[in-house]
Amino acid sequence: MASKLQYLKPRWLAFHLLVAIVASILASLGVWQLNRLDERREQNKLFEARQQQVLSIQELEQKARATNSTSRDERQDIGQDSSQDLGEDLEFYKVELTGKFIPELEATIRNRTMMGRPGVWLLTPFESEGRHFIVNRGWVPRELSGLECRDEESVFSPPDLSAPIDQITITGIIRKASGDITNPKEWEQCLARPELSGFASEASLKLVPNLNYFIQLQTISVEAQNSPNILDPPDRGDGPHLSYAVQWFIFATLVLTIYPTMLTVNYRKKNKISSKLN
Repeated sequence: MASKLQYLKPRWLAFHLLVAIVASILASLGVWQLNRLDERREQNKLFEARQQQVLSIQELEQKARATNSTSRDERQDIGQDSSQDLGEDLEFYKVELTGKFIPELEATIRNRTMMGRPGVWLLTPFESEGRHFIVNRGWVPRELSGLECRDEESVFSPPDLSAPIDQITITGIIRKASGDITNPKEWEQCLARPELSGFASEASLKLVPNLNYFIQLQTISVEAQNSPNILDPPDRGDGPHLSYAVQWFIFATLVLTIYPTMLTVNYRKKNKISSKLN
């Protein structure tokens, strides 16, 4: 008759350990998704709070200086580089600007989709009160962009999507941009990501110091005849994190349930075979 002690032999102990590791990994993934859910909800609260106030240029610069100064001191205390940009600390604030676009310095950000369609973003410098801001005017289908990243073989004549040249008032949301580009001249081409510092240097733009961000356009006082599709504000839902967490916990439970069941079946099968032999 088979003994339960056989499942304490080294070979079986290795199997037990492997199953425990797999179950712990699956459970950890569930906890990770719950943490992601908490982060998402905190970000949603931050967005809602920061959307209650419309910042002027002066208020934006004041917050940027205060944020940069405080964070720089804190990072120096722990030995981190104090020269890094801190645009994420001001993300989601709403700003209102009055001034003019600079269409001749417009750039395109390729590989951007909307409802499954490929296209580009149009990022256009905007001058207001002696400062420059990079404004994401919105999304344009690739075939209508009429820009450098279109297929050169195309003979299609796209609509005029130029930014208005008159003085206008816009509102938008501060969004964190990507890191620096190695060669500022690359901004003259179609880019994969919105990278600002090299662009500002190449075009001699006066951005708010140490703030690597762009303005995601929300409203504009004068609409052009043909305008890009304005991007929606950040999604404020919970996302799929809760359902993913439940799935991972279910997988962990199945592992911890099925494996002992398999051991029990194996034990009974061996006992049955032993009884017949005896």
